[in-house]
Amino acid sequence: MTYCKEIATTMAEARALWEQIRKGKKHLRFRRDLLINHEHDLRQRAAQDFAKLNGWKYSKTSFAPAQLARGSTQRKRHEAWDEGWVHDLFDHPVYFREPLWPYQPIAIVGQPYDTTVEEARITASRLGLDLHAPPIRTASWWYPGWTAFFCCTRHGTTVRFLPDQRG
Repeated sequence: MTYCKEIATTMAEARALWEQIRKGKKHLRFRRDLLINHEHDLRQRAAQDFAKLNGWKYSKTSFAPAQLARGSTQRKRHEAWDEGWVHDLFDHPVYFREPLWPYQPIAIVGQPYDTTVEEARITASRLGLDLHAPPIRTASWWYPGWTAFFCCTRHGTTVRFLPDQRG
């Protein structure tokens, strides 16, 4: 499936309905809500397929980049998400873990708006992580064609991208 294209199409349809709703067509709210739910489901399926492609497990629980760098399931007291680099690299994050217990962190996908590959690589390196970007940099699941797709991993981890991210 081409998730980026499907998500973008669904977002455009929902946006068009929103414009009609704002003009007084309130009866379209339910249809718009269905599209938003479909968009959410597509993002979940994309993350699950990405995890499967890489031999990982999609995680519904978050972890700090420092945990990822250490490969630890335990968050230290000082490891928080309130640092300045959060949105520069990890906006709209998606988390992945190793498939077997103890389910150590293996990757965080960030989908920032205005970060270049060079800026992301510098930030990832500062955090002790490797940065992987698909050939189509804006092949994200959050806002395809606009937000970037950056996958940060522990050193030495190989990343494969979905077909619509490879071009």
